[in-house]
Amino acid sequence: MKRSLLLILVSGILLFSGCGTEQEAIPQSAIDGIYAINQNEIVNKYIEVIDAEDKPGYFVVTLEIKHVPGITDTLEDFYSQAKVYTDAIARDAVKILNKYDINRDISVWGRLIFSKDEIVLLGNTWYEANSNSFRFERYKP
Repeated sequence: MKRSLLLILVSGILLFSGCGTEQEAIPQSAIDGIYAINQNEIVNKYIEVIDAEDKPGYFVVTLEIKHVPGITDTLEDFYSQAKVYTDAIARDAVKILNKYDINRDISVWGRLIFSKDEIVLLGNTWYEANSNSFRFERYKP
């Protein structure tokens, strides 16, 4: 009885120890597709993809926000626009990864070089693959 219980326990541990822990690496061609967004002149006027990286469990993209449409470029304008830009790039990243049959959580961060010595993180759009949902969070240091 003890032996069969031990066998069942060990089998269960072996069976479930590898479930869901390894994710397929994102191919370089998919990452290149994210960087290719920079080649669009209209998009590149406002943002630039400066990093795209496959992390354990999720994919992260970092944007440099250069300009907001309109007359003013106050810090508050950049916060408002960060949601729009990061959401759009997150949706593009989902489409690109879907071409490779990759269903992965995605985090897209927007940042601004506010002055020569200051980089301001504005916020990020998080895509949750399991629920197919997007949410923006303004960064609070």
